[in-house]
Amino acid sequence: MALIMITGTYPPNKQKELNKIYGAANKPAYPPSVKKLYNWVAQVTNGCYKVYAVYKCPDDKVIESIAGLTKRYNFYAQVDGYEFTIELLFEAEEAIKMMAD
Repeated sequence: MALIMITGTYPPNKQKELNKIYGAANKPAYPPSVKKLYNWVAQVTNGCYKVYAVYKCPDDKVIESIAGLTKRYNFYAQVDGYEFTIELLFEAEEAIKMMAD
C-alpha cells in the first residue's frame, strides 16, 4: 500500500468560505482506490491554518489516486489563498534501502 500526504494552508479569514466549499455537493469525489487514514489541523503557522491529510491506496493505483486527489483539492483551491502540496510517503527503512541501491 502507498501513502499519500496532502498539506493544505489557507488564511484564517477564509474559513467560512472554505467551509462552504467543503460542504458543497458538487465537489469531486474521492477516487475509489483511496482511503483516508488521517486528517489533522495545526495551529496558525505563518499567518495560515495548516491541514494535513494522509490517504492510502494500492501501489498499482498511485498515479490514478494522486490525479483524483489533485482534482478534489483543486476544487478547494478556488478559495483565494488556499494552497496544497501532495507527497508520496515512504517508510524510512524502505527509503534508505532504495537510496542505497
